[in-house]
Amino acid sequence: MKFEHKPFKGDHYEQGINGKRIAVVGYSFWHDGEYSDSENWGVFTLSQVLSGAWKPRFFSTIRNSFGFSNQREFWNRVLFFNYVPTIIGTGAERFATATNEEAAIANSRFERIIDEHRPDLVFVFTKKTQLGGLDLAFKPLEQPLQMFVQAERQANGHTCKIVRLRHPQGANGQALKQAIAQSLAAG
Repeated sequence: MKFEHKPFKGDHYEQGINGKRIAVVGYSFWHDGEYSDSENWGVFTLSQVLSGAWKPRFFSTIRNSFGFSNQREFWNRVLFFNYVPTIIGTGAERFATATNEEAAIANSRFERIIDEHRPDLVFVFTKKTQLGGLDLAFKPLEQPLQMFVQAERQANGHTCKIVRLRHPQGANGQALKQAIAQSLAAG
């Protein structure tokens, strides 16, 4: 792999949400039309979302699930990256799954980004990742949110909670809001 997408780090990431540094993780980028994938694709995508030029429902639904109504206000408080480190393909290929080789690279990258940016909470908005390969011992959230799982990761003197949710497209919006609120309150 020649490059990996750089994560988008909001200007107020250190301030975070409720005093907690938050990472938001999607699965992959896809794009129709002319494009040239590069290490800056994630940063470029978020700049398009923040400017209002692009309005993917994915970003608005996540923002709303955290209780924010303004894209810039929310996304500037978090770190964002996708699990798959490059564009997965076109819109017709957007449901593709990473190969085992790509997943191994994605898992290594996931850990590097967490180690570098040290979020307190990581919200993963997909069940397609192969994070189970990191031996994180995911356990269900308390009822009625047991469809979501969480784990604690300790490495390099840093502990963070990883909460794996569903992609906003297939998730119950109220359940997403409850899981996020519960995780933010618990720390």
